[in-house]
Amino acid sequence: MWKEPKRLDFPERGLSILIQQTEGDHDREVDIANGVGLPPTDGLIHIPRSLTVGDLTRRTSPGPLVLLGEHIQMSPFTHVTIDNRAAAYAATEHLASR
Repeated sequence: MWKEPKRLDFPERGLSILIQQTEGDHDREVDIANGVGLPPTDGLIHIPRSLTVGDLTRRTSPGPLVLLGEHIQMSPFTHVTIDNRAAAYAATEHLASR
């Protein structure tokens, strides 16, 4: 069973953020990318674990999409990644300095 979505409201900014976990389930990730079971949204930030570029290019939900993470390297969508090696170094330095 899926966890209930978590909604964060920021009325002073006119924003609501909906957080939905998919646990990497491919069918659920496709549904989320297509807006199935979600309220109307202005955009989607997605951390795909099982989606493919084909899944994303067949999206039926309009609106901006930003991908996070390294699972999909090349796609026609905006994609944000981090330098994992530098992040691990910074985290280690932070912990070691305590």
